[in-house]
Amino acid sequence: MPSGTSQVTPVGATSNSAQRFLQVPALTRLDPRPLAVAFLIDITGSYTPELRLDAQRHVAGWVETIAANGRCDLTLFVSLLSSDSYPDEQTVQVVDHAACPPAPALPELEATPTIAEAENRLNPLEQERLAATATAAAGSAYAANATAQAGYAAEVATREATIDEARHGLGEELETLAAFDVETDWGPGTDVWGALARAAERLSAQDGERLVIIASDLMMNERQGRYDGIDLGGSRVIVINFACDDAANCEQLRVVWREELTALGALEVRFFDPGETDTLTVEIFQGQ
Repeated sequence: MPSGTSQVTPVGATSNSAQRFLQVPALTRLDPRPLAVAFLIDITGSYTPELRLDAQRHVAGWVETIAANGRCDLTLFVSLLSSDSYPDEQTVQVVDHAACPPAPALPELEATPTIAEAENRLNPLEQERLAATATAAAGSAYAANATAQAGYAAEVATREATIDEARHGLGEELETLAAFDVETDWGPGTDVWGALARAAERLSAQDGERLVIIASDLMMNERQGRYDGIDLGGSRVIVINFACDDAANCEQLRVVWREELTALGALEVRFFDPGETDTLTVEIFQGQ
């Protein structure tokens, strides 16, 4: 996973009375806005294992990229879209990536007087005394500033290590997601409503932006009971690897589910077939 940089940048400030130099280690920039994602994976017989595994790899890659780009408060719920999707055990993975350590405050540095500021050409003895005083003061200020800078650098190193450790842990979780496999559910129909109800419950307890990613053909095959009271609460919904062989049927499914999901409170609903899914980038997390 990408880590924070360790470059050191000198910053100088000068005036008639002082000179200051701060060695500033580069900080990893973070985006602390919370993001909650519910990822629903269709494991029923009408949706091929190849499509769902491909979708898992895409989602794992997107999440890894947004974390590398600085997103540091992210929760990902991974659930199975099956013939009975609502039970809690259908949520097979919860990834909680919360690593937003604040940047340490820059240290206050002491002024360091220069010899030139202590000049007194009319009195050589006084000049010598002033130069000695200025030299002692400068030495004391430099020592104090070195201590302050060392403390700041240590705080930065601790912060960067925290970020690196969290990203490493996230990477391992995402590798698990990308490789996750399960037997196909040949039960009666696809319980889309149960999956949506559970996703809405998960996301309702989360702050910030909310996103539902569905890897499915959204064909229920048999009539499933509709859950009342589902509230997607302004979530955006993205259907990826939306596979369908009949153009008219595909369009009808898009129209029906766009209307249904919008009625449940979805802020936007977008569909991407397998070819389109392959071209998507992390920009899908920013909406249209």
